Amino acid sequence: MFGVLLTGLALLLGVALLLRMAWNWSIPEVFGFGPIAFRHALGVVLLGLISAGLLRLGRHRGHW
Repeated sequence: MFGVLLTGLALLLGVALLLRMAWNWSIPEVFGFGPIAFRHALGVVLLGLISAGLLRLGRHRGHW
């Protein structure tokens, strides 16, 4: 259940990011902070997405 929630959150964040990029093509300006902080935020989102995918894959196969 937690993996599904994380996947949904990542999907919503991705859609919002694409919409904002279409409006303003500078990614760090979208969130209002510098490129280093943006890389950290993007890393956290990607780690959450990877862990959600692994949890979902493990539960689908019946291991976890």
